[in-house]
Amino acid sequence: MYTRQMELLALSRELIRANTISSAGTSAAVDVLRPLYQAAGMRVTVQETRQGEARQQNLLGTYAGEDPRGLLLVTHLDTVDPGPPELWTETDGDPFALAQKGDRIFGLGAADTKLDALCKLFAARELHGKRLRRSLQLLGTYEEEVGAKGARHFIATPEFQARFVACSEPSELTIIRAHKGYAVVQVGLEAAPGPELSGPFESRTFEGRSAHSSTPHLGINAIERALDALGGRAFVELQGGTVANKVPARCTVIAPRTSFSELSNREGAEPKISDRADASALGELSRRSFALWKAVVLSQQPQANVSFDPPGAVVNWGAAQISSSRASLTFDCRLLPGHHPDRLVESFERGMHSLASSMGSRARVAVDRASPAMELKEPSELLTAARAACREVGLDDAPKAKPTNTEAGVFDAAGAESIVFGPGRSTGNAHCPNEHNLYSQLEKAIQFYRTLIARICE
Repeated sequence: MYTRQMELLALSRELIRANTISSAGTSAAVDVLRPLYQAAGMRVTVQETRQGEARQQNLLGTYAGEDPRGLLLVTHLDTVDPGPPELWTETDGDPFALAQKGDRIFGLGAADTKLDALCKLFAARELHGKRLRRSLQLLGTYEEEVGAKGARHFIATPEFQARFVACSEPSELTIIRAHKGYAVVQVGLEAAPGPELSGPFESRTFEGRSAHSSTPHLGINAIERALDALGGRAFVELQGGTVANKVPARCTVIAPRTSFSELSNREGAEPKISDRADASALGELSRRSFALWKAVVLSQQPQANVSFDPPGAVVNWGAAQISSSRASLTFDCRLLPGHHPDRLVESFERGMHSLASSMGSRARVAVDRASPAMELKEPSELLTAARAACREVGLDDAPKAKPTNTEAGVFDAAGAESIVFGPGRSTGNAHCPNEHNLYSQLEKAIQFYRTLIARICE
């Protein structure tokens, strides 16, 4: 017979194995969770949106109550790209393989945030067959990492009636009552091709250190490192990073061997290239574009909010593809309460057109995300219940602020009292190789959710 620990670990292994990178869809995780929701006696609904081959699914499980405007517990089921597999040393190079070492559970999504779905399920299923004062719903969402798209889809459906919402993010079992806003822009640059370069050519990989884009000071940006190392010297291609909300750990540059003369003495096989045009001018425009983004973001008022760590707005250069006459760049930023992401991106777009024109180029700016900050203040029935639940299970009940942006902002904007809570560490862990959670925190999260449910729904 399974003990709860054995069951939780076995199901955790299945969820980690399910590939739910945002671009792959969430159906693999839904296939694991849906029969568990059904076995717990929930009314189960799957909301699906297809994107090519990817099946993006929200999974909703409901225990109906006398008042349908009850408690909604949200977990996003998608993850970021794991990055280079060889950096996952604790899982033998496989980010989708759960590895347990003492209290630590390693694997992609262990903290951010798939395993939290099991904590909520284990707490909720004790209500099977009970009469509830308020409804309880469990929601697994898709594409949180690329714009909270699943949450946005859900609030537009009749199933969204909740008055209270708790969204999972790794908070080390701390109540988060406020978080930063978030904006992402895609910048496309076009310029006349530079002069054709002569070989031999060499491919050089620049290593950085990944980190969550809410705390870019904890990482080393490989794109910026590559451009700094080139120092304006000729190159034909630069590629680095994969997503907006992650400091890129690797950037590859193809250039004439002479451009690397001060950087490397290697002479490997010459890479195959189809275009020999010098892209260094476009590289300089790309560098200045990020400098403009940074200047616009950091000029926002207020300059600081001591509730957050770091206390100010921050920026990140998440991805770059530069070659010949075209560049594609991804920038993001984290904003404070009081900042206006829509106004910010409008100001940046005006500045980009002027900058590109001054360098004989053209620019286009597409806004991927412009989400405001969230802040829940007392008096709040949800905060009161959550703080009491923390005290009851032996946790610190002081609410804090989080430097990232979450789905809670979507539900807050839709009129629900919203908080963030979850097991696991975010800083230096989420969006990093060897992401892990603590089994002891998973168990404590189960206790917290069970107590919060009792206070609001029973």
